[in-house]
Amino acid sequence: MLASSAVQFADLYDVASGLPTTRRGQLRFTKAAMSIGGESTFGDVRGRHWSRFATALGMPADTVRDWVFTLTERAPQAVSDAIRGLPARHRQQPELRLLAARVRMLSEMTIRDIEDVTAGRRYGPSGSEILACTPA
Repeated sequence: MLASSAVQFADLYDVASGLPTTRRGQLRFTKAAMSIGGESTFGDVRGRHWSRFATALGMPADTVRDWVFTLTERAPQAVSDAIRGLPARHRQQPELRLLAARVRMLSEMTIRDIEDVTAGRRYGPSGSEILACTPA
């Protein structure tokens, strides 16, 4: 993100740009622009990926996972608050409701998997397959 002549990290850049859908409700992207510890598929980043990411940063893995947990816990409410702050005519857009639901789903998956430091891929649908479904 450019701010005057400075460059800053844009918080939640991949979530903000990847989870909005097309008008037909399909995800525009199934992967983030950058990986976290080698994983870039939305919903598939687990605790072991955050641990690898922490190692690359030279930070304690528990600290990074705690930060991720805190951010993840707060994200759904922050998105809901931001939507509530929009003019009434924009708040009811179906794309915004779908975005809020997908952020909530991704947050729930991240919280569920944040302590999973085991090797190997999870069985069942990938995170992007789950997020591609229309949430109830």
